[in-house]
Amino acid sequence: MERFTALVISLLFSTTGAKLQRNNFSPSTRNIHASSIYQTTGNVTPVAGPSLSPCFSSTSGFLLAGPNASVTYDFGQLVAGRPTINIKSSSCQGTQCSDYGLPSFNCTGDCHGLRLGYTESPLFIDDWGGMDWTTWYTFPDGPLYLPLDQLGKYTIPGKWARGSFRYLTLSLGPESSKDTSVSFELYSLHFTAAPNIKDEDLGSYTGYFTSSDELLNQIWNAGVYTIQLNTMSANTSLNISYFLLGNGWANDATSTSLSSSDVFIADGAKRNRNPWSADFSIFFRSALVSQNFENMRASRNGIQANFILQDRNRSSETYGYFPYAGSPLGDAFRDIGALGFPLYSSDTYQCWAMLSLMEYFISTGDYEWAETYWPQLVLGINATFPFLDPDTGLFNGTRTVDWGRDGQGGQNIALNALYYHTLTTAARLAPRFSDVGNGADPALWLSIANRIKQSANSLLWDEEAGLFRDNITSAGALVYPQDGNALAIRYNLTLSPAQSLRIAEALSRRWTSYGAPSAELRGYISPFATSHELLAQFAARPGDADPALHLLRTQWGYMLRAFSNETCVEGYADDGSLGYGFYGDAPAFISLAHAFSTGPTYALHAYVAGLRVIKGLDFEEDERDWAWMPAVNDAGVDWVRGGFVAPGGRTFDVEWRVDREADVFWGCVIAPAGEVGVVYVPMVQRGDGGLQKLLVNGTVMPDTAVDESGMYYRIERVPGGRTEVETVISPY
Repeated sequence: MERFTALVISLLFSTTGAKLQRNNFSPSTRNIHASSIYQTTGNVTPVAGPSLSPCFSSTSGFLLAGPNASVTYDFGQLVAGRPTINIKSSSCQGTQCSDYGLPSFNCTGDCHGLRLGYTESPLFIDDWGGMDWTTWYTFPDGPLYLPLDQLGKYTIPGKWARGSFRYLTLSLGPESSKDTSVSFELYSLHFTAAPNIKDEDLGSYTGYFTSSDELLNQIWNAGVYTIQLNTMSANTSLNISYFLLGNGWANDATSTSLSSSDVFIADGAKRNRNPWSADFSIFFRSALVSQNFENMRASRNGIQANFILQDRNRSSETYGYFPYAGSPLGDAFRDIGALGFPLYSSDTYQCWAMLSLMEYFISTGDYEWAETYWPQLVLGINATFPFLDPDTGLFNGTRTVDWGRDGQGGQNIALNALYYHTLTTAARLAPRFSDVGNGADPALWLSIANRIKQSANSLLWDEEAGLFRDNITSAGALVYPQDGNALAIRYNLTLSPAQSLRIAEALSRRWTSYGAPSAELRGYISPFATSHELLAQFAARPGDADPALHLLRTQWGYMLRAFSNETCVEGYADDGSLGYGFYGDAPAFISLAHAFSTGPTYALHAYVAGLRVIKGLDFEEDERDWAWMPAVNDAGVDWVRGGFVAPGGRTFDVEWRVDREADVFWGCVIAPAGEVGVVYVPMVQRGDGGLQKLLVNGTVMPDTAVDESGMYYRIERVPGGRTEVETVISPY
């Protein structure tokens, strides 16, 4: 039989060529145009003639006449930015409002103007002006108004640029008189996301993933584009002060400690536009493999916006606590009590904040910056000690605000899995910061962590269910949470690989055609919690990609079909409709581009492509610099190519192909010169034709070790450069 490598097309490795990635949703220029007209209502007439815009060749715009006349433009996918409108002529009998903005606050004229509204979903295009809800989940934004007497081109100012929308509606409102009319055209849209990226490089990611499965490719790119939409200037966060007015919105709040030239990655592109520490746990890894610009500077800035708000009041019960939300929304939580979220209201986000700093440092090696904040982390750990139960040793949560789930608090499995991981990670890093770690006691931290692991398994583990209960109360014993069980696997709170596998199997029995329902937010599906479960499913089943990829294809495939064909939604109901329990009856508040829902982008790199290159973050190999461990068996994928530039300029590329009929695997990894890695070669399921043998760079490798899962050959001390591996069936 001919060697399989003879059939392999030459590798197309090029991270700099990632702009050619299929399904790349980033625009090729910042000057973009609508792709079609979604709908019109009322008295609307296309206007022929010379046009400033190349958008619609048959018309130069539209004439709206009378109340509720509207045109809704469709950009074909979610975009972000500042539209430019060219008002050609207008007519209105009455007093004109000559100010741009929100005249419902200060304009008493009869001619309110041309209304402008943004929405991510077509569900919310209505006679209110086609507006999402972004300031709060209790009221709609209300439209912007462009005065009718201001003719010519007008570019919406930055504070009223929308961070994510697909549909732009221009209308005359129901209050308009019958004799009101306006002729206009939508000239263009200036794309404002990811302002740290050069215009010509918007689609040039620092990583790439492509495979024989087009759905996986689309999902990977949807995660990347979601993160790009959420990468924003630090002075364009949502201005929550409009909450006090009960109407309106603006994106002109600035994060404390950051400048207008700084960028960070936010939670939602259209709404909040704020750093959150829990979101970091998902988007950071996905950005790491796709958008590693300036050594993950945008992620670092988000951490800083959280640490700046740590409680430093020594007389406070929460002295040393980090905020539920970073600045500037955290500033509003502190100053506006009516919002209902005290600033220091979350035990889980206390842990997420500390983990974000540590994961950033582990990944980038940015010691000079991290050492500045390490004393704050030590203070944050010490701040949790009063809340440890003396009888069980578990963290007893009293600050119960979380990612949106119900029933957080008490001696809770999710909180304690997080806390265990926080303590063990901090203990491991503490010697690196001995010069600035006043008050650090890694031996104590490990002692507390060990007791947590023992107590969680003795008090919260249900042997019959094969899952952890939510907490030690009688009510908590009836809930087997998705988040806590996934985090128990991810953060090594389980006692054995067999226990982790039992959890993964039990969770998978709850899946539906819409994805993984959340037991702790009953009636809804959380892509944030499922992102953690996705990573846990891969981790619990080394070499067996089928269950995790089934979940990935099912949930994220549905999300792309139902809500947005290029981004990741914040959450939805378990019947597949757009709804989220945390917000009550306010589906227009739900973000269709939410960074904490992008787990598959990292998962596809780390598990399907198999690249794990950050020691202490995604692999723990002693005396190794990287690991390659592709999940091939039952993946339903014939070939994969992927790679990325890790912090420090470390460039990695991989490709693998499998011929299941011949039971043959071929793969190649290219790693930085001077580094040493470990390679796990999948043992493709054997047929009856003979014994499988392993070749490395064309040489048969006798007596190669098999890893503990029994699914891989393990090759030690693989040098940097190019390494090819192949398994073939030998008749002898």
